Amino acid sequence: MAEEQRESNKRVIIGDYALDIDVSSALTGLKAVKRAANEAVQAMEKLDEYSGKASFLQLGDMIRVGSLENFSPEELYNELLKYKSIETVTISANETAYINQPKLNFNTVINGPARVLIYKD
Repeated sequence: MAEEQRESNKRVIIGDYALDIDVSSALTGLKAVKRAANEAVQAMEKLDEYSGKASFLQLGDMIRVGSLENFSPEELYNELLKYKSIETVTISANETAYINQPKLNFNTVINGPARVLIYKD
């Protein structure tokens, strides 16, 4: 081996023996890890930047940026039906439903067609 050794080559002398060690592949691997780590840091910084401007919502397997307004009424309805505590009542086109809850001072009239979701504890 030449007297001048590259940085990736190391000479170790043990007693009467000299070992020449080539660590170039290890350095290449470490440089790749460093690049990947830097890319991950940049991605996290970008996510931090975005997270202050928008929120990510997950409804079932659907993900939207923003608020619940970004989900359609049909998507919200279908997701709520998955819960056992939600019951649905369908009001036909020629029907009218009257809801009266004196304890809550709540009265309303619903003209069909409509679907009413009821949450039961």
